[in-house]
Amino acid sequence: MVDGRHDRLMTVAEVAEYFRVSTPTIWRWLRRGTIAGIKVGKSRRIRWSEVVRFEEYGPRQVREAQPGYDAGEGDAHGLAMAVELRQRLQASENPDYPATSALIEIRRERADGF
Repeated sequence: MVDGRHDRLMTVAEVAEYFRVSTPTIWRWLRRGTIAGIKVGKSRRIRWSEVVRFEEYGPRQVREAQPGYDAGEGDAHGLAMAVELRQRLQASENPDYPATSALIEIRRERADGF
């Protein structure tokens, strides 16, 4: 494998070039959790050891459910909030009603209720 001293961070473009795939493919793998990355500012970096691991063992197990808003809230809370947001947007008479405003209202109401 790779020792810690030589475990350099690679850019998305470098990894794409190494695997001979497009950069959007690497971004998709990062979003899905297929390959592990590190957020550095507004960009992502991938450790060389992760590239080697991916090459040897294949993709990581992709999670079926998206993570919740907070580690303590769980997926059920996030799903309930998404359902309520969808209902409010569908019920709104104003087609320009922004989803962010509805989400802020839902969060305020839930915070007041607890």
